[in-house]
Amino acid sequence: MGRKSKSEERQKEILAAFYQTVQQVGIEKASIARIAKRIDVNPSLIIHYFKNKEEMESAMVDSLLVKFQGDFLPAVEELENTSDKLKLTIFGIFSLEWLHKVDPAVFYSFYIGIFRNEELRQKFQNMYSVFADYLEKLLHQAKEEGVIPAHIQPREFATMLVSMQEGNTYYQFLMKGKINGRAVAEHHVAMLYKMLGLD
Repeated sequence: MGRKSKSEERQKEILAAFYQTVQQVGIEKASIARIAKRIDVNPSLIIHYFKNKEEMESAMVDSLLVKFQGDFLPAVEELENTSDKLKLTIFGIFSLEWLHKVDPAVFYSFYIGIFRNEELRQKFQNMYSVFADYLEKLLHQAKEEGVIPAHIQPREFATMLVSMQEGNTYYQFLMKGKINGRAVAEHHVAMLYKMLGLD
């Protein structure tokens, strides 16, 4: 048990250094040598835990996806009222706090990787699928309880929410300093509440 724990701690340390290196120089220049230098170890130690940079990238994406879920979904599930769950979910995914769970410079560095790495593509696809499935389930429950209008199609609406949230994330970071990010997010939330009859 102790050996496994030590191994996990070392892997987390390496991934943290990888994250910081990508923040500083970008993913293309985030070499194993740079990462090793950041934590003052021999590059061979990193290769002991991750066979190559691609394996490290895969592990990093897993850790980024966990960051997005964090304590958010458990907080939603603690609520008993379906309307409150739906409102908190929509508010949460458009909040600036959600946007800053992961440094955008890091997130989009790995996001670009889906165009050349099928494993990364599948991991991102899985993230969005899990997200859409959760929203669809919540919308179905809300529809059955009469919380939202009968004409709402849960799957289609869930897909729209995921698309809007992803677009909002990109737009917010692109236009930082040019727009009032919080006001834009609040407008999206208010519009969605109205569409769902939650306002």
